[in-house]
Amino acid sequence: MRNDDRSFDESEWTPEERARLADLSTHRVPPGELKERTMRALRDQGHIGRRRIPAWIIVGGLIAATLVFGAGALVGYAAATRRSVPSVASPVAATRAVAQIDSTANATPAARHVVWY
Repeated sequence: MRNDDRSFDESEWTPEERARLADLSTHRVPPGELKERTMRALRDQGHIGRRRIPAWIIVGGLIAATLVFGAGALVGYAAATRRSVPSVASPVAATRAVAQIDSTANATPAARHVVWY
């Protein structure tokens, strides 16, 4: 197919193509009675239309949502009120130990230690 800006020339169509093109407009839109029959058949088979959700499904969903929300609230409250266990070693003692390692009294004065905080 050419991609240019020329418009179609009427003489480009063969008589058979013109007849098929003219016939296309009559078959393009289905009759209204076909739509009515199709819609009625779909409604009769239960494919379209209003469907009601049973009350037990709605109630069950609400109960499940309430339980999940309550469990989340309890877990959140328990996590918020939990106290951390105090550490046994104090940070001051660890700092003094590092200072003693770097002191000149150490047997290997050339060795250097890096401590990350």
